[in-house]
Amino acid sequence: MFSALGVPLTMARIRMTTTPVGSMSGNPFQDVEEAWFWAVRGHDAFMDGARPVAGRAENPKPCEARDIMVVLSRIIRRGGLSRRHVEVLFRYARRDFPPDDRLPKEAADALLWREALAELAPVLWQKGLVVDPNDTSAGGCHDRAG
Repeated sequence: MFSALGVPLTMARIRMTTTPVGSMSGNPFQDVEEAWFWAVRGHDAFMDGARPVAGRAENPKPCEARDIMVVLSRIIRRGGLSRRHVEVLFRYARRDFPPDDRLPKEAADALLWREALAELAPVLWQKGLVVDPNDTSAGGCHDRAG
């Protein structure tokens, strides 16, 4: 069941499986925000009936959109993000730009956005899905073989 925003009401109840890291090849995302925007577009397309076909992308990514949704679901289950965080993530990703903290109406959402991306970042870096800005080896991306 989904809210008016299309956000799963109980992501913990949705059975999702991930693609094993290392089983896909592709270019990691440059930052967590790029990964999140891409994942929501992929999630929404899937919910609308689209099915991805391996090897057809112009710029292949190292995962499927659902892999990032699974990361989000696990963070929610452990209490790392509130429902409000998730609503903000989906709302602004569907607008295709982040909240602007210079606008009074978006300032609170901008804080939630940054907090949510900060929760996603270490997991996506560890999985090699996003370039880790703190890692100078291998071009900034963790080795996924080990």
